[in-house]
Amino acid sequence: MALPSWVIKHRKPGQEIKDIGGRYYVYEVSSVWDSSKKRTRKISGPLIGKITEKDGYLARETYGQKALMIKSPLLSKEYGVTHLISSMMGDSIGLLESLFPTESQQIIATAYARLLHQSPLKNISLHYEHSYLSELYPEASVGSKVIGQMIQSLGRKRDKIRQYFKAFKTDGECLLIDGTHILNRSNSSMSELGYNSQGNYKPQVNLLFIFAKESRSPVYYRLLPGNIREVKSFKMTLKESGLENATVIADKGFYSKSNIEDLESNSIKYIIPLRRSSSIIKYDSLCPMDKKNMSGYFSFANRTIWYQKQESLNLFVDEELRMEEERSYLRRIETHPEDYSIEAFHERSHTFGTIALLSNLTDTTPEKIYSQYKSRGAIEQLFDSFKNLLDADKTYMRTDEGLEGWMFIHYIALTWYYKIYSALMDQNLLTKFSVNDVLQRASKIKKININDQWYTSEITAKSKNLLDNIAKPIT
Repeated sequence: MALPSWVIKHRKPGQEIKDIGGRYYVYEVSSVWDSSKKRTRKISGPLIGKITEKDGYLARETYGQKALMIKSPLLSKEYGVTHLISSMMGDSIGLLESLFPTESQQIIATAYARLLHQSPLKNISLHYEHSYLSELYPEASVGSKVIGQMIQSLGRKRDKIRQYFKAFKTDGECLLIDGTHILNRSNSSMSELGYNSQGNYKPQVNLLFIFAKESRSPVYYRLLPGNIREVKSFKMTLKESGLENATVIADKGFYSKSNIEDLESNSIKYIIPLRRSSSIIKYDSLCPMDKKNMSGYFSFANRTIWYQKQESLNLFVDEELRMEEERSYLRRIETHPEDYSIEAFHERSHTFGTIALLSNLTDTTPEKIYSQYKSRGAIEQLFDSFKNLLDADKTYMRTDEGLEGWMFIHYIALTWYYKIYSALMDQNLLTKFSVNDVLQRASKIKKININDQWYTSEITAKSKNLLDNIAKPIT
């Protein structure tokens, strides 16, 4: 959508203007030469101001960043991660300032402390004080009691949280992941006994996520009681999110005839893996394995995948996985002959390396269905890394509002995590660096105060090259 003329007249070289929720924010922008793509690449910089029809251009410090009268006695502060957040997360920060004007600085400080330090509430102020964020956001009140009150208040503003989601709404393909659990040792009404992925029956809260496939980022979440895993929760989730092009990617434990009927009756798109023991899978054509009986093949992650269409079911055979499972089973015959035998090997060998996916995506190719299902695995792996990094698989929040507010803080940190991950992927750096590697390297970069002037500390060439490749060059 074109920007209004009264907005455009304030744009200056080296700046870009973004429409976020009907408000116009000004960011620094620069470009670097991308040798791999043989063209320049735009790098969005930090938020520097906003434009209103009444007041024109307002520098950031003018509309909400008043300097403190008492300066911090600290002469050295963490700067690298602060730089990543301010230079890469401008859209997020601008929207937080717009939707949560009284809490935005606290949200940013808390998300920062969770992302970098896995900090409990009592230590948020410590990490804030030792970070250059305290210079960018000098008026943030980050005592543990104040942060606790802010989280409760934030949790009562689900309408604002939904507006935050909608600002990043996408028309591309989305995947609705049917839930992960968060252990909750409180009396919250959402904390209910339920089975988690480890088979444990404990008080927990279930978490539904919708991920945008193209941006490789979460665009929506919803909390549910720990004992809820029903199709109607999918329908309500899709309705609230406003995302129409979303497909439910379930796990193997979800399949049942009644669940399929409910999905179909509610016109919900789905891909559901079946257990290999499922009676609806027709393995006859694979016994013995004969490629002539297959419908075709494709390549996925440098592996050959054969497939066979069986009405609404696609049966896939991963050749490398099949060989791995054969070798694994034969080794077990040698090490555990009381449980495994060559006779049993021959009986089930035709099922090795198979994945059966049930789906109502009738106009979608088997290759795309397989790719979407595999996306779930990649998302789960990355989300597990995030939960481990943030120690975010449990919470002690005592109220539903507290749970909602705490989850939104983690959602912000999660989107920042994915932003760094996506930048590493775009620059083909994931084989060398993880998100945690980036955070740890960046955290060693300091701002040093000399005669009331802040200077960036010395940086190793390796760390500087890494940060310059994924964010605005650090200064």
